[in-house]
Amino acid sequence: MAIVVKIKITNKDIRALRKAMQNARDTIRSADEHDILEAARTLLDDFDSRQAPDFVRERVPKLVAMTDMLEDTDWELPKRQREKILAALVYFGDPDDLIPDDVPGLGLLDDAIVNELLLLELKHVIEAYRDFCRYRSSLMTTVPESVRIERLEKRRWALHGRMQRRMRTDRSGLPSRSLI
Repeated sequence: MAIVVKIKITNKDIRALRKAMQNARDTIRSADEHDILEAARTLLDDFDSRQAPDFVRERVPKLVAMTDMLEDTDWELPKRQREKILAALVYFGDPDDLIPDDVPGLGLLDDAIVNELLLLELKHVIEAYRDFCRYRSSLMTTVPESVRIERLEKRRWALHGRMQRRMRTDRSGLPSRSLI
């Protein structure tokens, strides 16, 4: 039997979360992106061996997909969205974040919350990337390489425009100021 728990995040909690995410953003500004991605991949690949609650385990594939998106050279994710994902990965990898990861049963709760907030905030980016991947797959066997590159670039720019428009108009209950 599963139990659904709703959590109300207060302004005080939001301030603490923003401060923690600012620390993660400061880290990515002084670190090499490749190193962050490599550390995240190692952590996510080894996650099955960790003792973690299901509410965290269910979110790991979504973080893996975000890492895939960052590494996809055809997609060219805009800098602002890249930084949000990188900051969330840094936060996820920090064992001493808001709730230290070694607290039994709850240590990864804040990591799961950050992941959910990231997914909410970037839902249009994720949709656009999925559309891009489907389109790219449809071209793989039917179109010559030179034409494929041109079509992918055109499609990428169209999808980037769509995701930017949707992000400006749809906040989906998120605060006016970004948490991530």
